Amino acid sequence: MADTKINIAIDDVIALAQCTFYRSLTRSFKDSGKNITVEQWTMLKHIYENKGITQQAIANCSNKDKHSVCRLIDNMQKQQWVVRMPDKADKRINHLYLTEQGKKLHKQLYDLVQNYKSKAVKGISVTELKACSQILNRVTANMAR
Repeated sequence: MADTKINIAIDDVIALAQCTFYRSLTRSFKDSGKNITVEQWTMLKHIYENKGITQQAIANCSNKDKHSVCRLIDNMQKQQWVVRMPDKADKRINHLYLTEQGKKLHKQLYDLVQNYKSKAVKGISVTELKACSQILNRVTANMAR
């Protein structure tokens, strides 16, 4: 019975940490005059780091369904941050690239996000961060089974 209570507490702590992080980062984006969500930032970062990534690959690595990714990308395309390029061999596949405006936005937000991450882990040792990451990866693997 104690294990169940521990698991519920872990679930609550994980959910609270994510919610607090996202809400606070969204506020930081707005305070800096940028109208972007954390989900859009995550997509922007993935596309920046993986030029030509497919929508399906983004869905897989972000753990989102393809319809949610499609809507996010649609909105980002309307903002002129990304462009879809159809695959030459299979027109059903779209490759994603940042526009110049998207690259500029990434550059503007990158330092803000890095500073924010530093603030989030302030007072936590590298050893503690590694242990936390390992535990959360194990929780994720357990849940994926």
